[in-house]
Amino acid sequence: MIFSEVPLSNLLSLLKTDFFKNENDGPYFHFTPSDLLAWARKSDFTIQLDEIKNWEAFEYGLFEFNEVDFKKFIFNGHSYTTDTEVYFISDNTLMEQLCIKFPLKDFDTFVIYHQSRFRISIVQPSDIIVVLMEYKRIVIIYHEGQIITIEKRGI
Repeated sequence: MIFSEVPLSNLLSLLKTDFFKNENDGPYFHFTPSDLLAWARKSDFTIQLDEIKNWEAFEYGLFEFNEVDFKKFIFNGHSYTTDTEVYFISDNTLMEQLCIKFPLKDFDTFVIYHQSRFRISIVQPSDIIVVLMEYKRIVIIYHEGQIITIEKRGI
């Protein structure tokens, strides 16, 4: 299988050793935008916030985004190899305390897998967190209509 279900505790351990290089605020850390932002600020990472045009209309069903749009939100503006490992967290994976790991080249197939596995599209007005360990980058589609990019300085 090209998709691996990884316990969030494993991803947290990776972040502690290979990414942030310092401790978060202890056992109360959650994979939420606010906790990730706090940890990034404490670690002196660069943080970029970009508004998503038409997000409010999307929330109210007056505008449609699709999987291609979400792929652009997450990966646009950066060059990645097709073998880049993606750790994907959605509200649905959070409920099961896991993330899905897959190579970037399989994103389109992943969209179908997520739809089948969780019975819901990734295209939702909710939080999505993508961790790209190789690039020391976290990209968040924030439920209030922002793309948040957290990146280690000097990479």
